[in-house]
Amino acid sequence: MKYIDRSPSPQRMDGVTPVHGPLRVNPLLALAVVLLIVCTLAVMAPGIAPALPLVFLNVAVLFAAKRALAPAVTAPALYFAIFLSFNGLAGFVFSNSLSEARGSGAVYQVLTPNQTLDTALLFFLASTLICLGAIVGYRFLNAEIRSFDVFSSLKFEGLQRMIPLILFAATLVLGGIVMAVGPAELLQRESYLLATRPGIITILTIASMGMIIALGVVLAGKNRSHRWFAFLLLLLFASYFISLGSRRLALIPILVMAGYILAGGRFNMRLVSLSVLSGGLLLALPLHFRQHDTHGLLPYLQSLRSFVFDSESIEANINNVLVGFRIVGLTAFDRPAIPWSTFLTSVNPLPGELANWYEISNALRINIYSPYGAIGEIGNRGWAFTIFWFLLFGIALGVMQRYNMRLLINSKYRIIGLLILGILAIAAIQSTQYNLRTEMRLIYYVIFLLVAAGSAGLYLRSRPPQSQPGSRIRPKINGRFLRGGSSR
Repeated sequence: MKYIDRSPSPQRMDGVTPVHGPLRVNPLLALAVVLLIVCTLAVMAPGIAPALPLVFLNVAVLFAAKRALAPAVTAPALYFAIFLSFNGLAGFVFSNSLSEARGSGAVYQVLTPNQTLDTALLFFLASTLICLGAIVGYRFLNAEIRSFDVFSSLKFEGLQRMIPLILFAATLVLGGIVMAVGPAELLQRESYLLATRPGIITILTIASMGMIIALGVVLAGKNRSHRWFAFLLLLLFASYFISLGSRRLALIPILVMAGYILAGGRFNMRLVSLSVLSGGLLLALPLHFRQHDTHGLLPYLQSLRSFVFDSESIEANINNVLVGFRIVGLTAFDRPAIPWSTFLTSVNPLPGELANWYEISNALRINIYSPYGAIGEIGNRGWAFTIFWFLLFGIALGVMQRYNMRLLINSKYRIIGLLILGILAIAAIQSTQYNLRTEMRLIYYVIFLLVAAGSAGLYLRSRPPQSQPGSRIRPKINGRFLRGGSSR
């Protein structure tokens, strides 16, 4: 993707020309959008009026974070913030009215008016604090990151050498899935859940999501044989998620689009719209599959004959996403206080057997089908702890992004950076409908990858591309990243 900067180039005191241009937002258009949102809320959900000041603050902070954490596509804090803001707004308006629809995981209890308002406040507060913390962790704790434009170095030319590695790694992950789960279990089984240990399934699923993003990178290339092979691998990953009856099937077109754009593929709204619409259609399939007595790839494919995508399916899709609002609200404001010992077990990085997780996990559920939501488990601890947690979590995400940049701008190790983005995207999407322990495991996986990369010296060898004659990119960083200093 060619970087063109037509904005003025003010010189900093250190003589480096910053390449992040000013954020160009039409103020009249922004004001019109805000007024439209306010008028819509006033008509559809007048009870949200007490939360409107926080809503406006959240919008302002999101715009500030979009600039401070640029490029936004590499900012995991924005993944969380945008997802939480959307769920907070849409959930407040529609969640209770969808309580009887399919796709709710048997969560039929509605929130009281006070609980609904408190839940919306929790969502917007979490979104705002995550962004503020990420700005601190990403920008202010290491100012030298500002001296080059990372997005301009995410060009497909630097990824060409990675394509054989991506295709080999994706094939290896698929082989690991077949060996760990077993062909018979994938093709047909009596139980919806696999007999394989959940920890192994989680690792394989995370690896699969990272590989799907990486295969989107291959699709942005020009080699036809590579692209066809990548398409075949994507079909096999889709078959894996179909056999599980997993809602992650709906993420495949979105993740492929993300990898395609990261690799320098052409970005347009048609591509985004097609990915989102495809994801919406695919989300209806797992809800259809789960109704059958036999499970696995073969029974699910046979059941497609009876699949009908109608208004009821659309309602079930919407409810399947927005039910997280009620799950979080019930977890935070309806269920008993979670003991500190239980909370510490949820954040314990040790395996479940050693952390005694399986002894307490049943107590952290709305019902047999739906666990507590991670955002709600934090809110259950009280407002003071909630503010502390999400601010600290935002700082951690900012630091993760800063270190992950070193992997993304290095063509040799970019696949690790893409895997990290995939893991954090999954964590954001799961944050309302999965336990805090599930979320923390994903965060610990990211920390492990970053520490492993640092221990292997990848950060020390990761250098921004040297500026070419006539280039507007003038990188400053030549020092050791882990030590935060510049060489002299």
